[in-house]
Amino acid sequence: VKPVTKKNKNAKDKLYKYPIATKGPKLDNDQIQYLKNIILNEKTYDFKYSKRGFLFPEYAFEFIKGDKRVLVFVCFNRNELMYYYNKKELIEDFDSALKEVRSLVNKLFN
Repeated sequence: VKPVTKKNKNAKDKLYKYPIATKGPKLDNDQIQYLKNIILNEKTYDFKYSKRGFLFPEYAFEFIKGDKRVLVFVCFNRNELMYYYNKKELIEDFDSALKEVRSLVNKLFN
């Protein structure tokens, strides 16, 4: 995904408010499980501190089950994940899982 700018604010192909730069591959079952193990592990996050800055996600994952859709945006600039579900955002620090997230993103997008 791309950061939102005046230039691309009205882009037609978006995930939430972020224009899509390139679509990645559909994850296989092992990749889905790997990502789920990271994002569902409370040790991934640092709940004590907040970086309090702008999020500029570079990658996004879309999880769809029936009519439910959850988006997970990855910002390596600040090592934060943003979850978007049901018109709500949640941003969390993922410094402790940086190596794992970067490894998965590199395999999928590079």
